[in-house]
Amino acid sequence: MSSLEALHQVHQRALVDATFRQRLVDEPGAVLREAQVELPDDVEEIIVIEERDGEAVFPIPSQDKLPSALEDAELPDGAAREMHRRLRHEPEFRARLEAHPAEALAEVGVVMPAGVMIRTVSTSSTRPVIVLPPMEPEKRELTDDEFAAVAGGGIVADIESALCACGSQLFTCATRRY
Repeated sequence: MSSLEALHQVHQRALVDATFRQRLVDEPGAVLREAQVELPDDVEEIIVIEERDGEAVFPIPSQDKLPSALEDAELPDGAAREMHRRLRHEPEFRARLEAHPAEALAEVGVVMPAGVMIRTVSTSSTRPVIVLPPMEPEKRELTDDEFAAVAGGGIVADIESALCACGSQLFTCATRRY
């Protein structure tokens, strides 16, 4: 299993298992290592941010996490590709994204629903960020069978998630349910 697949499984489990989620928040390095996610030697701190209801957290990758290969090969056409292109080539776009995220996101075609507060957080190669959405009130810990399905790459219940890898860094996770 690749590091990206292992990270995806950690993220999926944290969406439905409150005990596991709290451990990921408290000890992200230990949880990721146990899941066989390869951590670069220069990682100083792994930040886990839990979104609140009505909030969307957008990690902003540092310049070192925006290699040109992303633009050409790894990102699909659309908003993600445009945002990475502009972050790499337009310092003023990065400033707008940090100061006025809703307006900057709209420039690349991402329009958030009214009432959603957008918060940005800067990441770097030594300070990766994992973003977890709020747990749904009806979510519960996984049964052994459900966990086995997730561990095998399956999806439990109605979880919608997307994992974002910026360059060779595999640690910026985001889930969007809008």
